[in-house]
Amino acid sequence: MTAVPSVISVRCHYCSKFRHPSEVLDIGNGGAKMCLQCHEWHARSIQALAEGGVPPGCFECRATWDELRLRIAPGDNPDDVKMYLTPKDGIYQLLCSTCSDAYERKRVDLLGDTAYGHLKKLKGAK
Repeated sequence: MTAVPSVISVRCHYCSKFRHPSEVLDIGNGGAKMCLQCHEWHARSIQALAEGGVPPGCFECRATWDELRLRIAPGDNPDDVKMYLTPKDGIYQLLCSTCSDAYERKRVDLLGDTAYGHLKKLKGAK
């Protein structure tokens, strides 16, 4: 009988993909793991914020600026792409409006009773 090799993988707490352990970093002391791809996006976003530059795109859906510009409604200025700095999963993430809205609806427990939650009418949203 031939032994079946075990494949060890680790789940990234940010993108939820399983990666080889050599492609995953320990984040903080709480056991959170971040894959190298998510770490690169995070580092590029933080660097862009610090230097006043442009982040690579949306951290959640991974859409680039060019892809986000294609989502702008006809007649709107293609340079009016909006990004939202969001504390999510223990780090600051830059999210496009679609991903930001989806995350806010999921986190009514955090945002629902705030002035922002009332403004966005998050209570009762699912």
